[in-house]
Amino acid sequence: MQEESGQQPIVTILGIPWSGLTVAQADAILHRVEETPEVSKCALVHEMTSTKSTVHRLLRSERLYLFRYTTLQGLNSDDCQKRVAFCEWLLQQQNTYNGFIAHILWTDKPCFTLEGVFNHHNSHMWSQSIRMQSDRRNIRNVGVLTCGSAYSGITFFGPYLLPE
Repeated sequence: MQEESGQQPIVTILGIPWSGLTVAQADAILHRVEETPEVSKCALVHEMTSTKSTVHRLLRSERLYLFRYTTLQGLNSDDCQKRVAFCEWLLQQQNTYNGFIAHILWTDKPCFTLEGVFNHHNSHMWSQSIRMQSDRRNIRNVGVLTCGSAYSGITFFGPYLLPE
């Protein structure tokens, strides 16, 4: 249905006429999000020559929400048993030697893979419901750069680059 000016009808968002978009623009935005749920709002604004608030209002009116990815550690099948065994041992030591946990040198050993960086700030998905999205990387089987640091009580040690 065309208006007399030759423009397509104005979109109504939540029942309110919205002059920021034509029906064709709104359909194009929604089609793009359906085809590529990871598309950013800035990319939509640039591609569809609209404003951020207009695009955001349209997506919200369609009950599309922004969900961010969660990075998960790649675990092996025997990892659970090892963690349970460690926790049981730690509790036994704490019960035997009161204050045992306070004398542990706790370490942090982050690994940086050679696969590249996963940027959480730019990684998201538009969806009507929460989908369990995760970045699953097996960092055990690729080259890594490992650095370590530790603390005991209030003393901090490190960081140090560790050999492979």
